[in-house]
Amino acid sequence: MSKTTIEILSYTSLVLGLIFSVIAVVWWYIKIRDRLNKSVESSRTINEIGMKSLFYNLPSLIALCIFMIPTIYFFGKLKQFNYCKDVIKVNSKSSIGFNENSPDFIEDCGCYNLEELKKEALK
Repeated sequence: MSKTTIEILSYTSLVLGLIFSVIAVVWWYIKIRDRLNKSVESSRTINEIGMKSLFYNLPSLIALCIFMIPTIYFFGKLKQFNYCKDVIKVNSKSSIGFNENSPDFIEDCGCYNLEELKKEALK
């Protein structure tokens, strides 16, 4: 997987996640607004109103979190790509040299394009 692919997936999932989250929040509020307004009219303090609003809107907040899972995953992959690039950069300057066939390195960075990692690290 290349850095460009990861960046495209990261930002696409961010935009789509935000769009779907906003749609879910607005749809849910339209669905429950009558019940929420009726419940809030009987409240006496701002704390009661806030807690009822939070309680009634909790499903939309859960939907927001669910829609953001791909974004968190892809940005984590982008962070791991930068980590692998830094590993190559630091280890290539050591006197021992760098073994790209190391099991630890393959486990952490094996899913990325090694030629691109080397090229980015040695700039």
